[in-house]
This record gives sequence, structure tokens and C-alpha cells, in this order.
Amino acid sequence: MLGDGSISLSKVNKGEGKYSMTMKVNSLNYLHHLNEDIYSQFTNTKFYAYPNNLLPQHKGKEITQYHFRTKTHLLFTALHDL
Repeated sequence: MLGDGSISLSKVNKGEGKYSMTMKVNSLNYLHHLNEDIYSQFTNTKFYAYPNNLLPQHKGKEITQYHFRTKTHLLFTALHDL
């Protein structure tokens, strides 16, 4: 999980855990590797850029980070409880 990941509990799915990771732009290839090769069985989400240039308040700003998150899973709930 390194220092860039976290597990949060879902309010929608009865408190099940989901994993998310945020990394700087220069780590995008590594983030793709984690998403596609390590966490692929838990995720079908895309990458989210920050700042989000689609939002008016971020228009024209340089993207500095990317983020992905998994679906909820009991494995992440157990890790969160530890």
C-alpha cells in the first residue's frame, strides 16, 4: 500500500472497505501497473486527475496527481479493521 494508499469504509455498502491510491503525475506508469496488474480483480474504475480540468474552478491548471479506487471488498474491510 506504500504511503500513498488508504482504505476507507463505504457508507453505501454496509461499511465495506475500499482501497484508493493517489500519486504524483511522474508516477503515472507505476500507478497504471498497480491498477492493471495488482488490483485489477478489485477495480474497474478509471484514473481521476487532480485538479480536474473539467471543473470551472480548475480550468487551465496543471494536473499534479492521479487517483484510482477499488470496488468495496471484504478483504479491504478486514485490513481496515487491523
